[in-house]
Amino acid sequence: MSLRGRRRFFVVTAFGVLAVIVAVAVVVVATRWSELRLRYEVWRFMHTSAEAGEAAKALWDRGEPGRRVLRAVAFQAELAPMDTRTLALRQAALGFLYSSEMNDDLARDEPELIRYVLFARGLERDNALQALRRHSGKPGQALLDAAIETMLTDPNKEGSMQACLYLSYLGDRRALPALRRAAIESPHRSTRYYACCIGLCGDDTNGRVPHSMVDPANVPPLRRALADPEFSVRIAAGWTLSREYADPSGLAALVEGATHPNSNDALIREGVAAIRDRRYVAALVRASETATGPSAGAVRQGADEALGEITGTDFSHNWRGWLESHRSELPEQVEK
Repeated sequence: MSLRGRRRFFVVTAFGVLAVIVAVAVVVVATRWSELRLRYEVWRFMHTSAEAGEAAKALWDRGEPGRRVLRAVAFQAELAPMDTRTLALRQAALGFLYSSEMNDDLARDEPELIRYVLFARGLERDNALQALRRHSGKPGQALLDAAIETMLTDPNKEGSMQACLYLSYLGDRRALPALRRAAIESPHRSTRYYACCIGLCGDDTNGRVPHSMVDPANVPPLRRALADPEFSVRIAAGWTLSREYADPSGLAALVEGATHPNSNDALIREGVAAIRDRRYVAALVRASETATGPSAGAVRQGADEALGEITGTDFSHNWRGWLESHRSELPEQVEK
């Protein structure tokens, strides 16, 4: 190639490279501008003085550009505290998105389900949470992680509880460590309750929870839940320990739970009745004699069933007499 030809080649190549660089720069600037514009629109929306619903509708009426802003407002990866105004604006944005994006296929669309379940934490989104409960089959890791994170961190109690129920009925052992945490750490009573009596139990009395969720490692958190500030959680933990793990350490919680209005009679009776430990005969007799409160009858019925199974007799009319006559045949009694 002649000197002139080489020069021409280098000039053409240089212009080609420059053109590529300019094209890339244009794309980057355009993308960056779009991002900056979106951020600005979000900022304007979040600082509007208009009523939340009216501001959201104005964006909705702008078509896709406005709906991009609504999505950026409603769905946020980072969970940050929200004041009343922020909550109202985000809820309004989510409400308008609901009207067009929610459909019967959401339960089968894992990426979209993740967006509504995880990235809308703190907001009311009952339809999306019900779609999560309807999701069937083994979930992908991303959806499983989203449900776990929602259960553990959602400040909306319904969101946390529904994620807990989904994970409990799912029967996936990958969720067990998180369910153990939820049973003792969740700020929501309903989440702690269902983690104890369904998630860590393996049986909700209806046969819908796979028995694979039963694990000896569930016992320590269940025992810790016996000290929960809410009586319903203490009852749930005592019921699961007794019924599923042959652990009678929750007897006191079940008996004490009977003193509260609106206690679950079935859980109390079944939890007490499932005790088979001969070291607890004296405690069962005492529970039968001293139970008080609206659910005292459930305690007495459960104690009669348990003592009948342990002793092989029917002394429900005089368990104290049976105990005094046979105390020497029993192991050292747990006096609590």
